[in-house]
Amino acid sequence: MVIEARMRQAVAPVPSALRRLSAWMIDYFLVAIYMGLLFFVIFLVTGGSLILPGVSTPGARQILGAGTLTLPVLLYFAISEASARQGTIGKQATRLRVTDRQLRRIGFGRSLLRSAIKFAPWEVAHLSIHRIPKEGDIPPVVLAGLVGSLALAAIFVAGLFPGQGRPLYDVLAGTRVVEEPLGATTTAQTPV
Repeated sequence: MVIEARMRQAVAPVPSALRRLSAWMIDYFLVAIYMGLLFFVIFLVTGGSLILPGVSTPGARQILGAGTLTLPVLLYFAISEASARQGTIGKQATRLRVTDRQLRRIGFGRSLLRSAIKFAPWEVAHLSIHRIPKEGDIPPVVLAGLVGSLALAAIFVAGLFPGQGRPLYDVLAGTRVVEEPLGATTTAQTPV
């Protein structure tokens, strides 16, 4: 079993941090387009005021943001990475795929867990931003949330570089990202 796993690793090498960051930049560009369209629709619906009736509290803004932005983006990643292609558009463009530790295709549950952990810093930042007062000092708990989200994002990025090139969310979800060799055809295996 150990020999077989090592042979698979030779077939599917660990990608460089630059390749993974490139995939992320492609995906973030697509997310930015979605965010722009979402903003444009809200702009049209509110007549340019960007104020929605009944969405005036930080909690209401958080729920609206999570439902219209975070959840669709999280599902895009989770569904794409659990699919037969094993990756988002960015990963496919950079010949990367998401696997389990034995280099098999992951199921939707594991992919959803991976994406939820990966997007935790983003959601903590949103949670904090919605609680910044319009006037006065930023409360310490809000500042701690903002700093914490940046620190966690930095830890995730730093995990791309040393050793196995596995960020904390890959370690916790039991996943890995591997390179698809040029000219290889992906043989997606059924998730266990």
